[in-house]
Amino acid sequence: SGHGHRSKSSFSIESIDDLRPRYHQYIIPFDFKRSAEVEFNGILNIELSALLGKLTEITNNVTVVLDCCHAALMARDGSSLTPKKYPTAKEKSHEIFLEFYRQNDIDLTKASVVSNPNAVRLVAASKNQSAYEYTNDKGLRGGLLTDSLLNILEELKGAPVSWRFLVDRIRERVQSVAPMQRPEVEGSVARYLLSTEKEAIDGVLSYFNDNDKPSLRGGSILGVNVNDIYSIKGSTASSTGSPEEIARATVSSVSTAISRVSLTPPDAVIENGALATPVKLAFRKRCVVISGDDPSVETLKSRIKTSRFLTVAEKDNLSGVIATVHVHPEGIEIHNSLKALVLQQPPGYKVSGVVNRLEMLARAQMLREMENNWQPAGDQGPFTVIWGKVKGENTEPLTMDGAALTVGDHIYVSVKNTTNSPLYIWIFDIGIAGKVTLLTQAEPSGTLIKPEEDYTLGRIEYKFVGLPLGWPTGVPKIEEQTESLVIIASNLQQDLRPLETHERALRGKSIRSSLQQLLNQVYTGTTRDFKPIDHGDTGKYAVRHIYFNVKP
Repeated sequence: SGHGHRSKSSFSIESIDDLRPRYHQYIIPFDFKRSAEVEFNGILNIELSALLGKLTEITNNVTVVLDCCHAALMARDGSSLTPKKYPTAKEKSHEIFLEFYRQNDIDLTKASVVSNPNAVRLVAASKNQSAYEYTNDKGLRGGLLTDSLLNILEELKGAPVSWRFLVDRIRERVQSVAPMQRPEVEGSVARYLLSTEKEAIDGVLSYFNDNDKPSLRGGSILGVNVNDIYSIKGSTASSTGSPEEIARATVSSVSTAISRVSLTPPDAVIENGALATPVKLAFRKRCVVISGDDPSVETLKSRIKTSRFLTVAEKDNLSGVIATVHVHPEGIEIHNSLKALVLQQPPGYKVSGVVNRLEMLARAQMLREMENNWQPAGDQGPFTVIWGKVKGENTEPLTMDGAALTVGDHIYVSVKNTTNSPLYIWIFDIGIAGKVTLLTQAEPSGTLIKPEEDYTLGRIEYKFVGLPLGWPTGVPKIEEQTESLVIIASNLQQDLRPLETHERALRGKSIRSSLQQLLNQVYTGTTRDFKPIDHGDTGKYAVRHIYFNVKP
């Protein structure tokens, strides 16, 4: 808990090939004020990332909590709520930072390109926001994030919960005092606190009361529809050991980031941050063709009938088929809508794992079909995209459709904000097997791009490194396959991790505790095919797609 600073570089950036850092972001140590005018004694974000990379080579269970600011300089005063800013953090020239890089050998190979998957980082605010301190109800003064974290941990009394569950509660508590501060968890939010064990989860939203209007944090951008029904559960277990249901929430209206709901019973008392589990969703189910004379075919069909995303295709209606499944004595095969083989398993496969793979294809198709609701007049959209391959120290731009790549190639994606307002962007990968992964994991609530500025995924400070292309487990390496990237931009900051999908086991038993089953509805970790809150209805978003072919 302390101070942070973020300063804009003192030069103009002409293109993405200009590798000078756009901003310098750093932690301010206790002795920072003793720095000479020509020295830099802060701890740069890239330096911290490299140190964290070294640490996670020793252990894959690392947690970092940063209760400090990352925005412009602001002074403390004696008021009740004040930014946690350092009062004498004078701006340093770019040459001083370059001299620091020259004198300090920062191993960029240890710094994660996007987000270190072996570390969880709880941060007080995004890089453009201030983190605040205040005087709590016990008369003690300190960081708002730190105080909220300690209070919620005390309330939990050691109960094992995920970071995703915890950050929702922290965010509600912090924003009830400082609405302009948004805490975030970076990394594997599915992990239980201080553990590497993850909950196998997907699809839940958070409940909150917005000026006496029951609401869920999730809207059209996450695929929420009117008449969707959610079960809201409390922390008290029933006689069966499962969580007690407090109310049913039926969606009555949907905006970009928020959904209004009606409650049953209407007088239910619900704590802000309670988890809302989907019970009935108004998705258009996707068709699957199933063939074969193996006895497991009927078991597979029966399981698909219970899926929220799938239905078995009728013989006289094969339109909209997303996959074809063939079961034979040697095992099972799944071909996607492009006739490509995306799964091949020998006998003994788990039906639930196969259905999960099919549901991933269905949800991936929904993301591919996502349409804009934002198209500025006289412009191609609120942002432009340049992407390509990293070759040594150079970059090779590629076309938006049909580029040929090979496993092991490194790619980058650069997005430029062409509007006169701040923009939040997310970059997703839709893998060969249909798995949807958020690539901008370091900022799951959106990477901020200011007007006429750009952001490049696959660049660490002054160096292009790219994201390596991989090949998913279970997909035979016999033919070229199609993969895609989806870039979403919005004028609202919001958590889009619910768009991600995860894989369940295809073989063997799956044993989960009652708590794991209880929390089996939130988000996934950060495995991948690649090796402020707005309560109004004015949200807008735009989508761009990149399609490319990958050779094994």
